Amino acid sequence: MGALHARISGSLLLGVGILVAYWWCYKLAPSRRVLDPQWFTSHSQQEFWNEEQKSIHRGIWFHDEAWDVGMYGDKSWAEWIMDHSRGSMGCLGGRPCHGALAMRYISNQDVGDQADAWHAWWKKNRSKSQEEWIVDGFKWRGFMIDIPPARKQVVILLELLGNMETNKATVISNELKSLLSKITATARVG
Repeated sequence: MGALHARISGSLLLGVGILVAYWWCYKLAPSRRVLDPQWFTSHSQQEFWNEEQKSIHRGIWFHDEAWDVGMYGDKSWAEWIMDHSRGSMGCLGGRPCHGALAMRYISNQDVGDQADAWHAWWKKNRSKSQEEWIVDGFKWRGFMIDIPPARKQVVILLELLGNMETNKATVISNELKSLLSKITATARVG
């Protein structure tokens, strides 16, 4: 009877070891790499995004992935979020965590944090391009932008960026003032 328990215990330990190794090597370790400051500074943003996508497709979507998907993602990522979202798209009770935030960045739209609202938006807008979503978001906010933007619209877009050092959307940084004057002068001539 003792030999049987030893075999069962040994088999269970072996099984748990294989499961832990799988999670470490296939799931957790690749996502940890992008969090390493040394790795991050020695690789391009494109390489970072490629690694981040691999981690997400392996099932690792933590808290901060929403910002990365929002900043680098495209229409295919919007579709992925819609396929994987339910309930609240905030971080409590929903998956993917902060999916609504990623959708706001990808689409330039804001329909809240509930998956139902985003699914309704998706049903109505999935046939549009990402550029059309972005332009619609600007129009909703009162800014008329074309695809591609006309020269005079570039000034509006730069004003929307504001001062990134102070994070004030209504203030244009000193570095951009000379650039804006050149663009407006060129737009008046052209």
